[in-house]
Amino acid sequence: MKSRVLAPVLALTTALSLALVGCGKEDPPSLPPSDSMEIPAFGADTSGALCLQGSPGANYQLAAGAVGFVTGALWLALLPPRSVFLQVLAQRAEQDGDDWVWTKNYLLGNTAELRGRVQDGLQLELHFTGTVGQSTFDDFIWFTGQHHATEGQWVFYDPTAPTDAVLTIDWARASATDKDLVFTAVKQGVDTYGDSISYSLKGTTASMTLHDALNSQGVEATFSVEWDTADGSGMMTGADSATYCWDTLTNDQVDIACPAP
Repeated sequence: MKSRVLAPVLALTTALSLALVGCGKEDPPSLPPSDSMEIPAFGADTSGALCLQGSPGANYQLAAGAVGFVTGALWLALLPPRSVFLQVLAQRAEQDGDDWVWTKNYLLGNTAELRGRVQDGLQLELHFTGTVGQSTFDDFIWFTGQHHATEGQWVFYDPTAPTDAVLTIDWARASATDKDLVFTAVKQGVDTYGDSISYSLKGTTASMTLHDALNSQGVEATFSVEWDTADGSGMMTGADSATYCWDTLTNDQVDIACPAP
């Protein structure tokens, strides 16, 4: 008799307990892909391996030198914040009111905290506190982001002038082999203001356009490179519209005549 009386009560209690356990429990939002703030290497295939074998011709070397000169400084500038972002991605998210927080603690008391809120997409802020070299930061907002499922924008700030944005990255990504990135220098009063690097990958066709808002001659200049990430062939179009082409990897990327426009 007792078990018959208690059975409905126990069933109701169990149901309420399960409901309470699930109540308010949410999954953290999906963060942007790590390659949304990565400047790809010229001549790299989809695995990141450089398309370089043997002794390539002068045209390939000219393109590699021109692109490497411009993108090298950007790659170095992005290395610290991107490294922090990758380390924060590996942390477990915790809820703080309406925010989600990913925290990475370093030695010497340095802390990186990525805060995200779902509001018109996903709004992100990376807060850094600690000492790097001779500089000490207290809740410095290193970069922010506004993102949707397949597109978004990062904004990076100057550690020496924390309110000044220095770089934006506009990204769109349907897949690892279908994406677009535009890196733009946005800090006014510096030589690089208005410069941009655009990268696109569609299947095995990659392209990079470098725009110099004001080059050493005081004029606007643009040159572009397009290459096949599978066979290694490609073409560079200089600021003077001259074209320089090279053959496939199997043919040592030697100089070849460009196809007629």
